[in-house]
Amino acid sequence: MIKGQLLYRWGCLALLLPLFGCDPFDSQQDRVAAFIDDAQQKEMIDSRQTAQSQTAQLRNIKPYKPYRYKTQLRDPFQDRLSIDNTAVSQQNNIEQTQTTVCLPPQCVAPEAHAKSLLEEYDLARLVFVGTMSGSRKIALIRTPDHGTVQVKIGDYMGKDNGRVVDIQDYSLVLQEKIYHNGLWQNKKTVLTIQ
Repeated sequence: MIKGQLLYRWGCLALLLPLFGCDPFDSQQDRVAAFIDDAQQKEMIDSRQTAQSQTAQLRNIKPYKPYRYKTQLRDPFQDRLSIDNTAVSQQNNIEQTQTTVCLPPQCVAPEAHAKSLLEEYDLARLVFVGTMSGSRKIALIRTPDHGTVQVKIGDYMGKDNGRVVDIQDYSLVLQEKIYHNGLWQNKKTVLTIQ
C-alpha cells in the first residue's frame, strides 16, 4: 500500500510540475504580448499608408453626362452596306465611285419605266465608244449583240437601274439604284470612252 501511495504522489507531482512552468503572470509572456501588439499596430499603419498611396494614384473620374439619343437617326444596329467601290475595270473602263446608303425620301425605289434594250446587259458588257453633239449630247454604246445604240440623258442602261445623268465628251455618268438588305442605295458610276 505504501508503494501505491508513493506512486500516486509522484504521478500527481509529475502532472502538476508542468503547470508551474506556465505562469500567466510571467514577464516573458508580457514581452511577447507587447511585441504582438506592436506588430499589429505597425501593420495597421502600413496598410493605411498603402491605401492612401494607392488612392492618390487613381485617376480622376469625370462626372457622368447623359446622352440624349435622337430618334430620327438610323438604327446603329441595322445591317448597312457601305462599301467604297473605287475600283476601275480595266477591260471596259468603268469607274465606280462610292456607294451611298440612305433612307427615304433621299433614296427611293427607281421610277417605273419601260425597260430598254441596254437594261438587258451588265455594264461590264457595254462599251462606251463615243458621243455625238447636236441640240443635245448623245452617247454611243456598243452592245455584244445589237451593235451601237444611242443613249441620251434620262435613258436607262445596265441591270442595276442605271439612269444616265450626264454625258461629256469622254465620259458617261450613271446614277444606279441597288436594293440590298431592305434599303435602296444610290451608286454613281462613270463609264469612260474606250
